[in-house]
Amino acid sequence: MKIFLSISTLIITTIFLFASCAKEKCKNCPPLPDSSLLCVSFSGDYSLQTQTKASSTAFPSGIQTSILAYSAGDNPTIKAAYPGTPISATSDASGNLVFNSGVNLFMPVGSYDFYSVSANSSSVPDITFTNGLSGVLNNGVDYLWASSKNTSVTANTNVPFQFAHIATAIRLNITAGDGVTGLTVKSIKIGQTQQGAVMGLSTGVIAAASALSVNKADMMLDSNTGTFIMLPLIAGISIPVEVYVDATIGGSAQTNKKYTATIPAPIGGFESGTIYKFAASIGASGITFLNATLEDWNEQTLVSINLNE
Repeated sequence: MKIFLSISTLIITTIFLFASCAKEKCKNCPPLPDSSLLCVSFSGDYSLQTQTKASSTAFPSGIQTSILAYSAGDNPTIKAAYPGTPISATSDASGNLVFNSGVNLFMPVGSYDFYSVSANSSSVPDITFTNGLSGVLNNGVDYLWASSKNTSVTANTNVPFQFAHIATAIRLNITAGDGVTGLTVKSIKIGQTQQGAVMGLSTGVIAAASALSVNKADMMLDSNTGTFIMLPLIAGISIPVEVYVDATIGGSAQTNKKYTATIPAPIGGFESGTIYKFAASIGASGITFLNATLEDWNEQTLVSINLNE
């Protein structure tokens, strides 16, 4: 009985020290009770998936991430995350994910499932998980997700993450056609997914919404190009667009002239990890949206649509 109690006490003490070391600077940790404790670090880049190949590009400096760990095979819907995680980290110029406030993560030899999420920005991601599901997600956020499952930790280990975009995006590039000069796009308003979706931690899947919000959103403008990131949307739902421009059209100066259009729903809906990129031309007789293609995420082609006054 005495031997059993001593072993139990050692196990409890060891678990406590694991958690403490994961939350404090290493120099402040007490002496490690087990030589099998190893340092685990992380790095990240973007995973770019097209229909023909997969590639990646390095993370820029300053991207905030949140990292969670589980024993290999654990289901996050019923198992708790490893002590000391989630833990926040920031990418450096080399793509390393440096734990914020100088913390370190120590783990014993074993196999683990690692996950990371990000808002692809310098802000700490406002994403928390309960029983393997995130809180309600928002439009306008470039959510990233990555996993490294069944990772063997037998020495000090760096775990590389390849982050995938798991929202969807629409990009509109407006150009001047025949009979149009001095074109300036003042604003673009677009229908947006009804919010309320959540993300599954183990898969990174955001369930597609089945309706649009009653409110339109402003696209982010860069010159005459607008971009909007939104949550995925099921098939069969078209998206309304309003474009406001200043231009001289057919010799007549127009200020804040409004055009409307409907982007038809693509086969499969507006899917996770896809940017739908449209080129639209304003002519004296109106605006025509041309076919859509993808930049960086997944290739996608849509039918042409017309803008009307």
